[in-house]
Amino acid sequence: MEPIRIDISMEERASRVRLFTRIFWMFVLIWPLYIWAIFAGFLQVVQWWHILFLGRWWGWAWKHQGKFFEYVTRLNAWLSLLTDRRPYLFKDGDSGPTVKK
Repeated sequence: MEPIRIDISMEERASRVRLFTRIFWMFVLIWPLYIWAIFAGFLQVVQWWHILFLGRWWGWAWKHQGKFFEYVTRLNAWLSLLTDRRPYLFKDGDSGPTVKK
């Protein structure tokens, strides 16, 4: 497994509007993330049994868990006021701080 490096650049100016809307977006994004976390936890248990009996990783589950933890990392950076770039839940591409694998 490769280490993960996170690059977050500081912007001098911060948006006050985004600061106040962050509270609203936090409540919007937390519920789908909660459901996704339950699913990722279930996958982790299934992955454990898969490795125990077959001796190898289940590729689909491993990729899905990686996407989940990548999104959680982006969300935590946004909630910690490290960036104004809100991570999108259902959109790939440029959202939130860059997480490099």
